[in-house]
Amino acid sequence: MRRFVVWICVLGILLSSSNLVLADEIDKHRQEAEEINQDITKTRELLDQVKDEQATLAQQLAAIEKDIKAKEAELTQIEKKLEETLASLEDTRVELKKAEDEAHQFKELMAGRLCAMYMTESTSYLELLFSAKSLNDFLDRLEMVKLMITYDNQVLDKMMELQNAIKEKEAELAAQEETIRQTKTQIVEQKEKIEDKKQERLKLMAQLKEQEQEYIKDLEVLEQASKDLEKTIQRLLHEQEIKRQQEEQRRKEEEQRRQEEEKRKQEEQNKESGSEQSQGDNNQGSEQKDQDRGSNDKQDDNQSGDSKTGGTLTWPVPGFYRITSGFGSRTNPVKGQVENHYGIDIGAKYEGGKRIEIAGRNAVAAADGTVIISTYSSSYGNYVVIDHGGGITTTYAHGASRLVSVGQKVSRGQPVLVVGNTGRSRGPHLHFEVRINGVAVDPLPYLGR
Repeated sequence: MRRFVVWICVLGILLSSSNLVLADEIDKHRQEAEEINQDITKTRELLDQVKDEQATLAQQLAAIEKDIKAKEAELTQIEKKLEETLASLEDTRVELKKAEDEAHQFKELMAGRLCAMYMTESTSYLELLFSAKSLNDFLDRLEMVKLMITYDNQVLDKMMELQNAIKEKEAELAAQEETIRQTKTQIVEQKEKIEDKKQERLKLMAQLKEQEQEYIKDLEVLEQASKDLEKTIQRLLHEQEIKRQQEEQRRKEEEQRRQEEEKRKQEEQNKESGSEQSQGDNNQGSEQKDQDRGSNDKQDDNQSGDSKTGGTLTWPVPGFYRITSGFGSRTNPVKGQVENHYGIDIGAKYEGGKRIEIAGRNAVAAADGTVIISTYSSSYGNYVVIDHGGGITTTYAHGASRLVSVGQKVSRGQPVLVVGNTGRSRGPHLHFEVRINGVAVDPLPYLGR
């Protein structure tokens, strides 16, 4: 009997120490999971930041491309204008050359005429006048000389005026040409600067692409590590539950053996007291056995109830029962894609035609448990996960703030989160999940009001 008791005690110590080791190991892995989740959150934030920078760069590159096209259009127009100016300048120079030639010919003609007048007596204006034979002839010759002198002067003035006008036009066109060439040089320089800016942005975009790929790889590794760690935690929780059941079964068997031993001793005492007394004691022992069996059955029933769900879960936001998105397949309100919704969304309510906001309300623990996650992520925002035992966990997401920390024990109805609009959310609401051994299930069958 002593050996049996000693063996039972040793087994109890071993199971208890084993449970303590498992609990420590689970806590250790949960801390690792929390650290990994924080790394995942940081990596996703960095990835989102890189994508935002890429979007900004893409806008800048689009604006740069627009500026380059505008400068190219300006260059096309200025080159066309330069060609037209050069053509006009060439035409003007041809006209100037022609006018200069005509003026030169006229000068030679006038010089020849003057020389002829001085060299030949008959062609002198004075001799022409004095050789008149009569007064009428003299007057006619005088009028002719006046006309000749006037004509020569008019032609000479017109030629000089034309020559001066052409020279002015040539100077104007030359100035335009210089201005256009300077403008073209400026536009080319501006375009080169824009091209340099474009190359810088393209280089930066390539660097951001490399960073994005690195963050994506890091995120894949972290998420895989998180999944592996989740499986490890689930396995350890399962082992812990099995050991707890074994410990409970051991205690029940120990209690049953103790009662049987007491019964055996009582029966031996009854035999010594006499058959009549023994019969009475046997009847009493039979009644006691029935009572013990009933007590054991009742203990089994209680244990079975604890191992299932621990009872109905409390509604997570008391007084707010409007479900804006149910469990299962739905169209994501942010991404616009069809995907699985792993919980329910609880939103504002309406009373008497008036909207009552849920933002700022407390989300409460659905049952007693231990906080295993209390952090922020880019998708869930501020969120809390509570372990209720038996493989059951509940999640409360998109909070404005968190009211509990990892490892904290919470009671049913205790505030754990302030409802908000953080993470991937399009309005204040509470996202609530129920998971059994890590698998999401519809929360509604488990919830009460």
